Amino acid sequence: MALKTTVGGRYSDSFVTVDEAETYLSGLYEELGSWDDLETGAKEYRLRLAAKIMNMLPLRGRRVYCGQALAFPRTIQQEYEIIPEEVKQIQAEISYNVVHRAMISQPGISEGEVSASRVTEVSLGGLLGVKFDGKPATTGTLLEAVVRSVSFPIWMQVQPYVSQIRGRQPPADADECLTTTTTT
Repeated sequence: MALKTTVGGRYSDSFVTVDEAETYLSGLYEELGSWDDLETGAKEYRLRLAAKIMNMLPLRGRRVYCGQALAFPRTIQQEYEIIPEEVKQIQAEISYNVVHRAMISQPGISEGEVSASRVTEVSLGGLLGVKFDGKPATTGTLLEAVVRSVSFPIWMQVQPYVSQIRGRQPPADADECLTTTTTT
């Protein structure tokens, strides 16, 4: 099923299309390995899950439209009619460096086993970390993770959008919407 990328849409499930994600990722990585071997549907699945993971981040500002399915657009943006390019890039990076790598690092795991409902934790404590059913998607020390630089670029791009991470939660009204206008 094709991705729904309507800005502020009630049924949107991605900020970025598969083509946009592949263009961005191929500009960063010489070899995408097993990602290139995936069918379009499998790439869409990873992008949908990445968008849902992004919804779990403690973001600054509020959703612009009541009823919008995804976390962007946000009130901290200059223009509400677009999704910022860096947000699209963050989603592409998460789909490849977090979701895809987690799926290929755990032999025998299927797409049906990795879903947003099974994401138990999203952590930004210096680097992005995701736990599925309480198990880390990646292993190793923080230093190893920085050296490998798998999620460090994601962290650098997402910083302008996240609220303070250490020691507090975002305000209770952080996900209230700005306007009662909804989109389809």
